[in-house]
Amino acid sequence: MNFMSLRHYRSAGKYYTPTRPESGLIMMLLYSLCVPLQLLNNQAIYQVTMVAFVGVLITGGVLKHLTNTGQDGYASEFARWSAVVINCYGVLISTYSLAMGV
Repeated sequence: MNFMSLRHYRSAGKYYTPTRPESGLIMMLLYSLCVPLQLLNNQAIYQVTMVAFVGVLITGGVLKHLTNTGQDGYASEFARWSAVVINCYGVLISTYSLAMGV
């Protein structure tokens, strides 16, 4: 969605959501750097970083888009709800990974 938002900005002059896609891409890069930590013998490092990312996804992703009910900053209502669903998926899969020790 971040790449699509950048393309949309270039053509329409507006991002899909108020969250700048560059910051979303940086967060995903940092997240992807933490995922291999689960391969370490010490799971505590992985668990702490994933709990931190779940917190960021809940506050900066899910709640931010749920509480921002106006159209300000969103390309459409569909874009707003897409952001909520994508971030909820990230929370669910990360929480599952923590719970299952995957």
